[in-house]
Amino acid sequence: MAVLEIPKPLRDKLGEEATDAFVHIVKDIDLNARQDAILIAEERLERRLTEEIGKVNERITSEIGKVNVEINKVNERITLEIGKVNIEIGKVNERITSEIGNVNERMTSEVGKINERMSSEVARINERMTSEVGRINERMSSEIGKVNEKIVQSKGEIIKWMFIFWASQLGAMFAFLKIFI
Repeated sequence: MAVLEIPKPLRDKLGEEATDAFVHIVKDIDLNARQDAILIAEERLERRLTEEIGKVNERITSEIGKVNVEINKVNERITLEIGKVNIEIGKVNERITSEIGNVNERMTSEVGKINERMSSEVARINERMTSEVGRINERMSSEIGKVNEKIVQSKGEIIKWMFIFWASQLGAMFAFLKIFI
């Protein structure tokens, strides 16, 4: 606050104490006037802020409404697109199922053909093996018979040579006995 200067004639008439009291009253009036001015300014500011906030709120509400409308439109478009995609997925699933069925039929047919070929090949191999085993058995029987004949012949030869050896031994023993006795 600025310093109040009381003119000298007024100071002289009032006196020192009255002048100080007068200055004090003026300062209080000034302080009250300032406080009132501040209150009025605060009220005006508050009113203006309330009005501006109301306008801003209205604009925000309006804009939110517009955004919600746009979001709903986008949601509807997304729902439509999802529906289209689901239809396409259904078609693809049907095609896949159909193709899997075709592949299964072809595989079943091919497996059947392979099983038939394997059965005929196994039967042919079994016949061949049976035939070969029969021939091998015949040859083995023939060879075993020949071996048995050779064993019998060898046995006779061995007995003959054993007898000759035994007789030679006997002859040698008689000859030694005659020479020494």
